[in-house]
Amino acid sequence: MLSSIYLYELKYWLQKPITYIYFGVFFCFSLVSFLGTGGFFDEPVKATETVRLLNSPHELNYLFQYLGKLFLFLIPAIIGTSIYKDFKYKVYPILYSYPVEKKTFLSGKFLGAYTIVVLIAFSSGIAFLIGEWLLGSGNPKIGAFNSLGYIQAYMVFLIPNLFVFGVFVFAIVALSRNIYSGFILV
Repeated sequence: MLSSIYLYELKYWLQKPITYIYFGVFFCFSLVSFLGTGGFFDEPVKATETVRLLNSPHELNYLFQYLGKLFLFLIPAIIGTSIYKDFKYKVYPILYSYPVEKKTFLSGKFLGAYTIVVLIAFSSGIAFLIGEWLLGSGNPKIGAFNSLGYIQAYMVFLIPNLFVFGVFVFAIVALSRNIYSGFILV
């Protein structure tokens, strides 16, 4: 039953145009900020300047932590809305009376919405990869490709942070039955 609730929630969000708008906005913002930091819109770097490698694990972690603050606004908009829509349309008494455990129902809704937030967060990684390709290996701010930097940024920092904040927002919205409390929490 968990899988059917999870898949329903995924399907619900994948049919919404706002999901793709969020993906596109974060992709464009990430690509432009990566290219801007890499000097794509500026004049070439002088030989006397110190150069930071933008695709080093340290810089990628820094960029993802910066964007992680913006991703926090997605959490109440997607994860909070996934539970709030049951209260908004007053269908929660029917859903909770159906022979599904409340824990299974809430877990499926949370995991489906959380998966959508993580997929939107992957737009930044894709944008950074395209930014690396556009800047080219001839750019002094781009080093050799290192997939470990991307993996570390997502697995150690971004995905766990989104999960923890997502749990808090989901719980607050479910307990208060008010979507605005989720936005206030973030």
